[in-house]
Amino acid sequence: MRTRYGVGAVGSKHDAKESALQVEVCAPRTSRLRRGFRQARVFANTTLAGPELSVRKHLEVTLPPALSYRTGDCLKILPQNSTSAVQRALNKFGLSQDSVLTITSNTTTTLPVNTPMRAAEVLRAYVELGQPASECDIRTLLDAAHDENSRSQLSRLANDAREDGTIVRRPSVLDLLELFPTIRISSSAFLAMQQPMRVRHYCISSSPLWNPTHVTVTYSVVGRPPAQGSEITGTASAYLTSLAATDEIFVSIEEGAQGFRLPEAVDDVPLIMIAAGIGLAPFRGFVQERAAQIAAGRVLATALLFYGCRSPDDNLYSESFERWEQLGALSVRRAYSHASEQSQGCRHVQDRVYHDRADFMKLFAAGARVSVCVPKCAVADVRRALVGIIEEGRTTEGSDGGADVCFAAAECQLEGAWHVWTPQDLGS
Repeated sequence: MRTRYGVGAVGSKHDAKESALQVEVCAPRTSRLRRGFRQARVFANTTLAGPELSVRKHLEVTLPPALSYRTGDCLKILPQNSTSAVQRALNKFGLSQDSVLTITSNTTTTLPVNTPMRAAEVLRAYVELGQPASECDIRTLLDAAHDENSRSQLSRLANDAREDGTIVRRPSVLDLLELFPTIRISSSAFLAMQQPMRVRHYCISSSPLWNPTHVTVTYSVVGRPPAQGSEITGTASAYLTSLAATDEIFVSIEEGAQGFRLPEAVDDVPLIMIAAGIGLAPFRGFVQERAAQIAAGRVLATALLFYGCRSPDDNLYSESFERWEQLGALSVRRAYSHASEQSQGCRHVQDRVYHDRADFMKLFAAGARVSVCVPKCAVADVRRALVGIIEEGRTTEGSDGGADVCFAAAECQLEGAWHVWTPQDLGS
């Protein structure tokens, strides 16, 4: 049989060579950078809208078999610096794509220590090359500057530093090294000044009832005024926009904020959703799940969505929400800040809630869950509007007590139903 099929005999030279050569395959990004992340694949990356201030995109990822999610969960993504940013850093320190670093440290670090690794990989995956320089970073560069022009400009930048330690113009250390080419620091000093690569969190905008093996997120590509030679977008948005179908991406699933989910008794508990801008993302998953349940024959309690954006052209997922509204999965009430004449005169989402306060109070009185996803700066305004509506309703009903009592009671009543998830700066 060995002769017929060309298989070498036991103890042949072929076996000897094979036993002398051993190959070990490893995945350094998952084992050394962040434990708990799994390799997934991009299925699609499409543009939803491109208003004057930011572009909104839709990312669909195929999950590995070991990962599952629930509606309302978060997708954690481990980003990478752009190829151009990595090449700029390599050029600055005279390194090639094949240069190998061995890092040692006597303090705790997220960098790969005592392990030879390509410099390009370290710069790509382990540090935030676009992170704004801190005042301390600028002082370090100032100490290394010897010409009067560089020292003068760096001193001015350091004095312009804000109280939080970042400067107004927000250049990175790499930006500053390119802006002041006479400054010489070592690659060790440069790496020590870099912040570790941060994991980004995105609220999932899909439901496993749609597809248990696929997950979607919605993100903004936010620009920033560039320093000389710097890229316009932040690390995460630059990374996400660069992804194409079949590209690998390292992800993990994190349980969503407490209470920020669909009611368990979806048949009996109404749902009120309040969103602005990119905050619509988690509610897309909520409504997608409700639509799947209705399609399966379930009769659900009423759901109401208040949504604020700039104009009708800025409506995210408008076709999907129109289809789901026709199915009976929800009713949508919109507010357009730049076209209020097309939204009952309402400019902000809280204005639309107040305009339709009778519908809000009908569901709220029936025990509705109130889920809110708006920018951090708008949370207080939305809460104030809701408390005012509830207080007004209690006064109309003739509740005993003065104005202070009614306001406190309204706040208390809202507290039990109020669940907030604040989207992070998705362009960072």
